[in-house]
Amino acid sequence: METYEVSSKWANKRLDQFLAVVSKHSRSTIQHLIKEGRVHVNDSLQKANYKVKEGDICTLEELEVVEIDLVKEDLPLDIVYQDEAIVVVNKADNMVVHPGAGNWSGTLATSLVSSAIVALKFGFFSKFCI
Repeated sequence: METYEVSSKWANKRLDQFLAVVSKHSRSTIQHLIKEGRVHVNDSLQKANYKVKEGDICTLEELEVVEIDLVKEDLPLDIVYQDEAIVVVNKADNMVVHPGAGNWSGTLATSLVSSAIVALKFGFFSKFCI
């Protein structure tokens, strides 16, 4: 459970904007949590556009952490440019970027994970952005 008290600095700001700044979550994640009823202000449910008041206590329920194993897939990639710091890929129109509901395989991410380019140049499972 995460709890945040609204200071005078944030009074009259939207609930989702306030929480996106003070928490570690993105505004879209906050909006999703609000729609699911997992955000309370003074023990009451509020909408994302609720204007917070000084002294309001905002509580976010714990997020469920979903771990996924990226299955290595050797899919063809159109690599436009590469060096020791970056790989530029011309992604096919129908290729999904990140695994997610309904698209756990056949993604750019799963292909890059299995790519020798990423494994050798960046270190397997080291930090990289897609």
